[in-house]
Amino acid sequence: MQGGVAGVFNLLNPRSLNSAVYSFMGLNFLLAGFSYAAAPEQTLAAIFGTAGLNRGVDTLVWKLIGVSMLTLLPAAVHTVKEAIESGRLALPKPRNLNWLLATAGLGNIAALYPIYASGGLAPDDQPSPIFLALIANWGAVVGASVMEIAISWRAER
Repeated sequence: MQGGVAGVFNLLNPRSLNSAVYSFMGLNFLLAGFSYAAAPEQTLAAIFGTAGLNRGVDTLVWKLIGVSMLTLLPAAVHTVKEAIESGRLALPKPRNLNWLLATAGLGNIAALYPIYASGGLAPDDQPSPIFLALIANWGAVVGASVMEIAISWRAER
């Protein structure tokens, strides 16, 4: 547990603008993951509305998404942030983690944007402004990851 706590405090101490972006991303994943896992019905309703939700299946899937956002994604972000700060961004692990983050972002955008564009999960609901912020957040994850991949390729040459 001590390593996890130290990692969270490390996220609060970025040493450059690029690592600050990853610090923000990591804290965002921690907060979102905690809220998804701790209060799945409330966060689902706040983002998607309530008319099209299946309380059993949707809340279980949302909790699992929350757990991954609480554990896996912050660990990946922390590793990339450390690589940025130590000049090891061109190594395979941080580059692969950036590909993972970019792919996760694109997958989320591909899943969420059609729901937003069609007006929500059900005719009676409209997606909330939080929904658009969620899509924008994943867009920022893709942008930051692709930028760092490009920087790592440039540093390699």
